[in-house]
Amino acid sequence: MLTSHSLYRELINNCGYLASLEEAIDDVNDLLGIQPENNLAKQLLIQLQDRVKILSPCSNDVTTPIANKQEKMRMPWLEGPVP
Repeated sequence: MLTSHSLYRELINNCGYLASLEEAIDDVNDLLGIQPENNLAKQLLIQLQDRVKILSPCSNDVTTPIANKQEKMRMPWLEGPVP
């Protein structure tokens, strides 16, 4: 039987989609809102935030929306005139 903890661990270890990880962060934050002393949820939150930081090359601030992170990225080689 899979537990929620094992499912979150699998997500943390295998997921490369920032949006999915950020949704999981929101879910864990919701849980902590009603169970603020849940140590397992606190650990999962830290691990999820660390994973987002690893996958976010533009910023270490996990609260910044993904769209804003992408807008901050400049790709000068794409800004010039097209031949």
